[in-house]
Amino acid sequence: MSVAAVLLALSAPLAASDPPPPAWRGVWSCTIGSLPVRACLARVGDAYSLGSYYYLSKLRTISLDQQGTSKVWLEG
Repeated sequence: MSVAAVLLALSAPLAASDPPPPAWRGVWSCTIGSLPVRACLARVGDAYSLGSYYYLSKLRTISLDQQGTSKVWLEG
């Protein structure tokens, strides 16, 4: 058996046991009022999420934080 096959076999159970990523994770396009924005959201560990968004007309990022099990995102 090749080294690649062994590594693949060992990694398969680990990948299957990892929890799925949150549904909100990713890059999103939406509007705030009538202004188009783009948001990028990610989970960091079990207790912290971060992200940012920007208005397409300004291209200046605004940071976002979410701590613990809170469903509220706070601007940084």
